[in-house]
Amino acid sequence: PAGTDSKKEPSMSNRKTQKLHAQHVLETIALGIAQPVAQPRETIEVALREAIIDGRLEPGEPLTHQAIANAFQVSRMPVREALRSLETQGYITAQYHKSYLVTN
Repeated sequence: PAGTDSKKEPSMSNRKTQKLHAQHVLETIALGIAQPVAQPRETIEVALREAIIDGRLEPGEPLTHQAIANAFQVSRMPVREALRSLETQGYITAQYHKSYLVTN
């Protein structure tokens, strides 16, 4: 019907592929940043925002606290703060189990 959104639920293999791609992108981003960082929340927020804007992290890709913390070699606290800020800015949306999806 007109006005309805006909988005399909991604298949399990597609979700796994997206998760693996997101993990690879996170690790690549983190490698480009000198460790340790003085302001990890800001560093993570800026790096993720730039990756979303330039398309390295694509709409629908999953992001988890743990994957980001592992990639940037930080605790989950600055990751949580960075993700909350990006959610407020509209770059990501919260999902269940401490995960987020990149928005369109």
